Amino acid sequence: MRIGGYATAKRTGRRGVRVTIRRRDEVSVENEDSELPFARATAQRAAHEFASALLELAEYLARRQPVTVDADALDAALSVPDAKRDETLDQLRTLGSPLSSTLRPSGLGQLLRDVNVMDSRDPVPEVTFADKLEAPILWDMLYDGRQSDELEWQRFWGFRVPITHWLGRNRPREILLQRGLFTALNEDLRFAGTEVDELACRHPGLASDPLRLGEDLRRQAGDALSGRPDDLALADDALTEFLHELRSGSDDGGLRAKQWLRKALVATLNRAISRDVLHFACHCHPGANTEFLSQLDLTIAGQQVLLDAGTLGDLTLEPRRMAGPFVFLNACGTAQANAAFEPPGFPTRWIESGGAVAVLATLCPVPDYFAFAFARHFYNNLFDAMGAGSASPAVALLETRRHFMREHGNPLGLAYVLYADKDTEFVS
Repeated sequence: MRIGGYATAKRTGRRGVRVTIRRRDEVSVENEDSELPFARATAQRAAHEFASALLELAEYLARRQPVTVDADALDAALSVPDAKRDETLDQLRTLGSPLSSTLRPSGLGQLLRDVNVMDSRDPVPEVTFADKLEAPILWDMLYDGRQSDELEWQRFWGFRVPITHWLGRNRPREILLQRGLFTALNEDLRFAGTEVDELACRHPGLASDPLRLGEDLRRQAGDALSGRPDDLALADDALTEFLHELRSGSDDGGLRAKQWLRKALVATLNRAISRDVLHFACHCHPGANTEFLSQLDLTIAGQQVLLDAGTLGDLTLEPRRMAGPFVFLNACGTAQANAAFEPPGFPTRWIESGGAVAVLATLCPVPDYFAFAFARHFYNNLFDAMGAGSASPAVALLETRRHFMREHGNPLGLAYVLYADKDTEFVS
């Protein structure tokens, strides 16, 4: 099976066009007589190679990880030498240029070519690709230029315009920061704690009564033990003790402990989905054959806690008076499509089962310190723009990608992909 799409040329104010993906053999553009040779398998193969090139860069950066969150050390580690930058960009262009060339005669190609917003003061149009839960084409990787010309990073679509991907669900598009923040982190990651602490202080709507996965699991473990500790700090021991008690009291290979953790996770996440922002800072293990085995890997109180995509199907969605949540999966490889070209597990599960309005996820593993720096700059862009009343996460993502290219010669921001419908915005 292949997929294709059409683009309407009609613009709606600041945000320009929505492209709807159809189950057809080729990509075609509305009002065009001829179809374009843009097959699903070709695009998906290129997307996997694109993610592999970014992964190679990520592994290079991981070897440069600083010891502390020192500004100078962080800047030095984030900066990519010119030769490595050009090598990576050339690899990416080799994949994106041939795909882009097939769209040049089309209305969509003309639209993207006409939009040169790198130095423009005009409102930035957004382009949303809606692909009906099929494996998405990574439109961000397209390069509007020939391989024989001088390399210009600004020609990648992912650096030119705000691009979002959507999955065919009708949702409200406003995210109102009134119901607080949920965070989940792998406590073994050096920078994740700072990332979460900074976010909790970044906006008044997030500061009140934040819900943290680690604290809530500790609370549930304390409740389950006789003589619940009054001091939350003692619950660190309570969680470890309780899980040890479950494992040692049976010969089931730890099944009871796993079942308790799954039940406790669902209980916490059922509380979390009523919040406006859900932020994960952890590892991820994509499923080899099915999206439902994709797992978020968190370490809490020295215990490994795994959240698989299938668990999200156990959540109880209640009618919300306001839209949301926004989910940031700042974890390793949360948007990777697996070997069978199925949709990426966690973005689709959060949208289908978690009621998410927008999901920001990564194509490949990224170093801990880069994830921290990228999230910090993304949220700064987002909340600074909210001073004018509202802010687009797509524009914030675009500006964050550009920042790391301009300041550090670092294209790893292309590894972040935003799942949201057009006009989705944070409202102050």
